[in-house]
Amino acid sequence: MIEKDWQSLTILQRNRLPERAYFQRKDHNVSNIDLSGMWRFKWMDAPNRIDPEFWNPLFDDKAWDMIKVPSCWQVEGYGQMHYTDVYYQFPINPPYVPALNPTGFYRRKLHLDNITIGKRVVIRFHGVDSAFHLAINGVEIGYSQGSRMISEFDITNVIKSGDNTIAIAVYQWCDGTYLEDQDMWWLSGIFREVELVITDKVSIWDVKLKTELNENYTIGILKGSYEIENKYDYQLKNIQLKIILKEGEKLISSFETEKINIESLSKDTFECKQIINNPHLWNAENPYLYDLSIELYAEDQLIETIIEQVGFRRVEIINQQICVNGIPIIFKGVNRHDFNCDTGRVVTIQDMIDDIVLMKAHNINAVRTAHYPNHPLFYRLCDEYGLFVIDEADIECHGFELTNRYDWITDDPRWEAAFIDRGKRLVARDINRPSVIMWSLGNESSFGRNFIKMAEVIRSMDKDRLIHYEGDRATEASDVYSTMYSTIEMLEAIGSDTDLTKPHVLCEYAHAMGNGPGGLWDYQKTFEAYTRLHGGFIWEWIDHGIRRYDKNGKATYLYGGDFGDFPHNSNFNMDGLLFPDRTPSPAMMEVKKVFQPIKFYQVDDLPKVKIKNCYIYSTLSHLTFNWTISVMGQKCQEGTFQQLHLKPGEEAEIEIPINIEELKVEATKSMNIVAGVPGIVIDIEARLREKTKWASEMHVIAWEQFSLDAYFNSIYTVTKQQRSYDAVKTKTVEAFDKLTVYANNSTIAFDTVTGKLLTYKINDVVLIEKGPEINFWRAPIDNDMYIKEDWLNKYYIHLMKAAPTSVKWWNNEKGVTVEVEEIIGAPNQAWHYKTKLIYKITDDGSIITKVQGTLFDPLRIMKTMLPRIGVTINVNKDLAAVTWYGKGPHETYPDSETSGRYGLYKMKVEDLLTNYPYPQENGNRSKVAWLSLSDKKNDIEFLGEQPLNFSAHYYTQEDFQNAKHSSELIEKPFVRVNIDYKHNGLGSNSCGPLQLPKHRLNPINFNYGFTIKGLSL
Repeated sequence: MIEKDWQSLTILQRNRLPERAYFQRKDHNVSNIDLSGMWRFKWMDAPNRIDPEFWNPLFDDKAWDMIKVPSCWQVEGYGQMHYTDVYYQFPINPPYVPALNPTGFYRRKLHLDNITIGKRVVIRFHGVDSAFHLAINGVEIGYSQGSRMISEFDITNVIKSGDNTIAIAVYQWCDGTYLEDQDMWWLSGIFREVELVITDKVSIWDVKLKTELNENYTIGILKGSYEIENKYDYQLKNIQLKIILKEGEKLISSFETEKINIESLSKDTFECKQIINNPHLWNAENPYLYDLSIELYAEDQLIETIIEQVGFRRVEIINQQICVNGIPIIFKGVNRHDFNCDTGRVVTIQDMIDDIVLMKAHNINAVRTAHYPNHPLFYRLCDEYGLFVIDEADIECHGFELTNRYDWITDDPRWEAAFIDRGKRLVARDINRPSVIMWSLGNESSFGRNFIKMAEVIRSMDKDRLIHYEGDRATEASDVYSTMYSTIEMLEAIGSDTDLTKPHVLCEYAHAMGNGPGGLWDYQKTFEAYTRLHGGFIWEWIDHGIRRYDKNGKATYLYGGDFGDFPHNSNFNMDGLLFPDRTPSPAMMEVKKVFQPIKFYQVDDLPKVKIKNCYIYSTLSHLTFNWTISVMGQKCQEGTFQQLHLKPGEEAEIEIPINIEELKVEATKSMNIVAGVPGIVIDIEARLREKTKWASEMHVIAWEQFSLDAYFNSIYTVTKQQRSYDAVKTKTVEAFDKLTVYANNSTIAFDTVTGKLLTYKINDVVLIEKGPEINFWRAPIDNDMYIKEDWLNKYYIHLMKAAPTSVKWWNNEKGVTVEVEEIIGAPNQAWHYKTKLIYKITDDGSIITKVQGTLFDPLRIMKTMLPRIGVTINVNKDLAAVTWYGKGPHETYPDSETSGRYGLYKMKVEDLLTNYPYPQENGNRSKVAWLSLSDKKNDIEFLGEQPLNFSAHYYTQEDFQNAKHSSELIEKPFVRVNIDYKHNGLGSNSCGPLQLPKHRLNPINFNYGFTIKGLSL
């Protein structure tokens, strides 16, 4: 029975039913039988290994394994897990694939009562990777390919009451695999639901809905094309449709067609039109949907009811801008794969809801389904919750880029039918979804005639949506000019280019791999500065790590190469805003802040702020506004605004009723603060008045924080209240190679050869075990992917070591000073830093620390960024409670700190860790005035002379650098504290531009300081 259909360009299907819209019937749970569950399964390395009797209902499969349907067989332990970004898994020889083509054979028994008698039965596959043959009760039914699209077969004549046998052969590869080289795991099998659709022999086969609006958007027209099929062998008379449109329980419109006759084994189509005055319009902010019922009658008897939801909206280009309902839009979007860390490409409805709820809660308004049609229910949820969708065809031919013929099949007319097939099935399935405003022809497949033909066919099916394809650089087929990973400079050029006539979409940017992306705020400001720019879609939504557990039950997430796969692209699929278990990464906080739909401005005339509505469609009446004034993180005043009814684009100044005298009193209780870190701040928040489908009441939509320090300069003469103690003069004891300083209840020891601070004790309790030591290294983040080659193999920054040139100390009236001069450099490098560490130990046991460095590079050899400039300190592990005043609560870096708020924060050391599945630099808190680590008895404080960066972990940078999975990290017997002067930005250079110049840490001279103070509590 098995034919080699899987490598024939002339065979895309056998007996597959024509593509149609995906819709549901009112009695869906009765008319549809879900075939999910346990199936008999046999995996073999080639199709022809199977016993030819496999298709026979009497074939004995009792010795076979059981497998879940839906599932991906590699995740279930069969075949080879393999991840690639670009590479095909076999030699490129289209349309041929290897004879050793791994194949999964599925069988299951299905007992049916009399439900199918006199009915039409269709079996529907929502997704099978990559091709399959189907037989039922030993009868060959058909063949299909195209992994992420629906395939349906009419099995009315072979299904029966009683026991039935379904047999399926699924091939890992087919000629269609050349069109499915997306950046993801190669996963095979029946990975989406399989169901029987049981209907009357006269039924609604297809529904095509179209909404039109007049020029003023005040009159809506619902056009419906309803295809009726008569599978009886006789003529049916008086066939009629009743079409009912409701708004909740309110009837909006009803329509009855004329009664017609439909000949035997034929079909007919009703074309209907209903006019709705002043319809509520659908958009991503206000996703208004009407309920549509389509009732089919024969001889006045109700046969079936189709239920749909309708959103009235119009997509068009006006004045070179993408408009929905006449209003230009900006995409604040993400690229999304169907993915679950335990099941691969098998996703549940709850997975989809969780994704959309998180998107909406973080001010994301758009999704690009990368790079294939996502699960059909995802689009219905986008309709309901409100997301603009670019719906992408299941096409990517990226592996051909590594040949000298990137357009090998894209421009080959023999492949035209395959391209068109995927376009038609995409559009047919999702044509009724109002959330879909643009069709995308695919991804990273060069450009050629087949895309032009594909676009022509799509336009013939749907003239109401735009067409997108990034590979169409000359926009021959695409309605928009699309690029990916463009720099800010490139976007500015595109935005200001008057020769361009089409709007621009950045379909991928801000590669969210590991710690990052940086620069989101810079991108957003650029989008908003040019009308031609319509925003973009962050790459991507979720990490693709496969979860496994070690012998201790600790989760780890696996990526390319972890399964012995080769060639692979390592952890390049760990590039999402969510960790694999759908936990948001810190980047999500930055996304939410950058995408927030309200802007706040500080007005010079205290106490006013200006508020601007940056929604596309919504007023601000659904929000309540709160304000809070804090002094050094302690809330002292708060209040609310009146309700604001600003329309989009409008702004207003609001006066904050600050009690200045009371504020001055509160400020006198504060400590002295460093310049650059505000001590008095006002926070303004916009919160939901009422709960929504995606957020609870009082959910924060937008916020801003302003410093009030400039208005209260006088309070900075006030210092922090000091703990009382009996200070005594410092005393020094020198013994051989060690200097010990006694000050109050502190004991501080130095190595007189190296100048290193050895220990810092309070009442004989060690608080500092080692340090400070000047440090320029960070464990490379994923976005250091390319620059780290220079760091590691050219400049050897990770090997930089200190060589002391001078260690001096002396007593004076204020205590003891220790001064250490060093040269810090790397092997065989002609550049280095001349550094100086100055410790001034005062009578109370404080250490006023100065860190200075001068770059010595007379030959100008060092031409790249530095990872960081700072010091490392090992602190007693018992001091596990961390308190700081500065930005937080999550990690922040120079180009990713817009979402950090100044405040007083308390966390445990273990909670400061951002546990990236692929370990790397993490957990920095920026613009910090001071921090402390403590237990119930002791405390060590670090007070900056200028804003500091800090991180504190039970791991060293070397630990993060050497580990390949988070489960490999082993805690050290100390807390490694980094007190840093500056950090290099994050950028998104793993697949995108370098950090902007303003966020780069170039080799510079430095001079910063902080005071170390140990206390007994």
